[in-house]
Amino acid sequence: MQNFLVKDPNFSIIVPGPCNAQCSFCFWKQQIIADFYLLKLQNTLNNIPKEFTQISLTGGEPCLSYFLIPILQTIDKKRFPKVVLTTNGTSLFRVLEKHSLLIKDKIKYINISRHHYIDNNNRKIFGTESVPDKFEIKKAINLAKNLGIETTINCVISEKTMEQDIYSMIGFVHEVGAKNICFRKQHGSLEPTEIEKCFSKHYPIITEGGCPVCRSKLQKILGTNVSWKASSIEPSKEGDGIFEAVFHPNGNLTADWNGNIELNFNDEDNMNKKVLAKIADALISIGNELKNLAEDNNEVEKSNDSEDLVNFPKYDDNDFPSFSDLKKEIPKKTVKGRASGFPEYDGCYPAGDKHC
Repeated sequence: MQNFLVKDPNFSIIVPGPCNAQCSFCFWKQQIIADFYLLKLQNTLNNIPKEFTQISLTGGEPCLSYFLIPILQTIDKKRFPKVVLTTNGTSLFRVLEKHSLLIKDKIKYINISRHHYIDNNNRKIFGTESVPDKFEIKKAINLAKNLGIETTINCVISEKTMEQDIYSMIGFVHEVGAKNICFRKQHGSLEPTEIEKCFSKHYPIITEGGCPVCRSKLQKILGTNVSWKASSIEPSKEGDGIFEAVFHPNGNLTADWNGNIELNFNDEDNMNKKVLAKIADALISIGNELKNLAEDNNEVEKSNDSEDLVNFPKYDDNDFPSFSDLKKEIPKKTVKGRASGFPEYDGCYPAGDKHC
């Protein structure tokens, strides 16, 4: 009998693949991808305890991974009715457009990481020119809305965040057509920041809750749903039990993001013909996605419309791409410092809804 420390533990899948950003507050590291990765994931989904009903798809950047679509195909919507995709928005529109029926069926929420309302300052925080601008995000949000998917803008804040920064980000949310924004404190203490305390005095609190390792608060500000969240750096250290489960690209299932506390819900004898058939379909899907990516790459090479597009390398069907060419496009040194009112980011968590 497993000891679950929260009512609705989250199951996070770190989608194998690259990331085009170099955020100074992100601890994501690219891992070796397990042999028979999809088979191991399917077996985990089949055997994970019934307490898990929600899935978070994170990365890396999931929309740059050719595993994203096969992963979605392995998820049983009835078993996991809440699936959340966290992305910095890169290639989001392409994925939504090409796989609209599947995504409409499987994904319920999309979290888009955006840490500044001005495009250039946002690129500095992400450490790359390849993240989408305001108009690209608006385009993706409109398409998601047409598919019935709710979107939220995720923004990292700290003690240096000012009142005008909050109002400007809420204005950004209005411009791109979203209805929700989440301000996340850098991981560590659950104590609210001074700016959160300030807004709590001026606007009514709709709901407030949390668990031993997280805290959340919801307000309505200027017609926008504004949530404030904070969480521990590593929840697994806060108690003798399970707050969440994390499935890593190397095929390991753990109770922590560092991959040290292994969980074993799998039944190796349960890998029957039905499961293998699903994996075969998923492998076919990977081949199709590789073909689509290659076609996109050829279109980019032929186009002279923009010099700022990232030139993705052609993929080898037998090997996971090294993305060495992509890395050359990213500045080696992450840009730090204040960006028009936002604080210096010294160390935090990956862009996305990591915990609760």
